[in-house]
Amino acid sequence: MMLYITGRFAFSNGEEITDGIRGTTINGTTYVLRNGCYIVITDKLVDSHDPGDLIKTLDNGLLDIWPICQFGGKNLKVIYREHLTSLINLNRKQKIYNDRLNSVIAKYSHLPKEMIESVKNFDHTYDYSDDGNVYRSGVNKKEKIINQLKQYDAVDFLKEYSAAVFSYSEC
Repeated sequence: MMLYITGRFAFSNGEEITDGIRGTTINGTTYVLRNGCYIVITDKLVDSHDPGDLIKTLDNGLLDIWPICQFGGKNLKVIYREHLTSLINLNRKQKIYNDRLNSVIAKYSHLPKEMIESVKNFDHTYDYSDDGNVYRSGVNKKEKIINQLKQYDAVDFLKEYSAAVFSYSEC
C-alpha cells in the first residue's frame, strides 16, 4: 500500500517497493528515493481505504516520524489530514448524490431497463454547449426520449432525473 501526500513525498508499508535508493535516517526511519519521490517505509499504516481510519492513525501520533512531520518546510500531517477530510466530505456528497439518482430510478422502476439507461446516458448538459451540433443533437435526443417515455406515462422521469443530476452542488 502506498499513499502519496505530495508529488514528491509518499509513505508505504513497503510491500511494493522493490527499486530505488534506500536509506535510513538518524532516528531509524527507512526511506526510498525513487524517481524524485521520497517514500517513507513504515509499519504504522493501516491497511484501509477508509480515510477516517487514516485520520485516526495521524491523530494517534503513529506517523510522527521524520520526514512526515516536516518535509520541504511543510507540515505534511496537516496537509494530509486536510486531504483525507476532503475525501470524507467528497464520499459523503457522492453517496447523497447517488441516493438521489437511485431514488428517481426506483420511482420509475416499471420502465424497461433500456429506457432507464437511455435517460441515464443522455447528455443532460447539451443546452450549455457552444457547439450548435451538440445542441441540436441534444434537442433531438431529448425529444425522442420524451416520446418514448409518453408510451409508459412517465414523461417526468427525464425531468426528475436531470434535476437530480444537477443537484450535486446541493449535497
